[in-house]
Amino acid sequence: MELANQIMLHHREDASCKRIEHCLSYALTAFAALAAAMIYIIPAWTSLAHFDRALIHAGEFWRLFTGHFAHLSFEHLFWDLLAFIVLGAFCEHKSRTLFVVCVALSMITISMHVLLFEPGIARYYGLSGVDSALFVMLCVILIKESAHQQGDASGIIAWLALLCFIGKVTYEYFTGGATLFVDISAIGRGVPSAHLIGGLIGAATGMQFGIKRCWN
Repeated sequence: MELANQIMLHHREDASCKRIEHCLSYALTAFAALAAAMIYIIPAWTSLAHFDRALIHAGEFWRLFTGHFAHLSFEHLFWDLLAFIVLGAFCEHKSRTLFVVCVALSMITISMHVLLFEPGIARYYGLSGVDSALFVMLCVILIKESAHQQGDASGIIAWLALLCFIGKVTYEYFTGGATLFVDISAIGRGVPSAHLIGGLIGAATGMQFGIKRCWN
């Protein structure tokens, strides 16, 4: 009887731990989304956070990271944030470590690219480059997972999604930064190179999935 009670207690504790882990698995995504929302809602925070070439050269290096969380319109924020929440939740659930690596690397790499190789861009806003990184990372992870599971169609879907992403970035390059899903022409133009770099970071990060146990 005592043994049965111990087994039941162990199962309850295990179930409780799994529920806590499940909730925490999305904590970083939720925190980042909240930060983006607050930066938009409070104008002073937007001014303090956005990527500004002159201010970065003056020593405000935090803008290389925080600039991605600043947005110029509600529509811009809504679609960037929606993509980030959905993609971030899936990626963080697959591997929190790779999620953090992907977000951090895409932020600093995109910002440094804009700073060094896009001299015509004085200010940069939005999570679209990071969203691109998470999108490609998730696709690569799904492709890697499906390779070990017969009859799993998720890999095919992921390949098709990657082709659509390549088509989207190609369209943006040929149209000078026109965006497919959100019209931001009234506030600026898209930066196709940011989406391309984000995609490359996502692919490189996703390829690490499953290679080392510590990634997962």
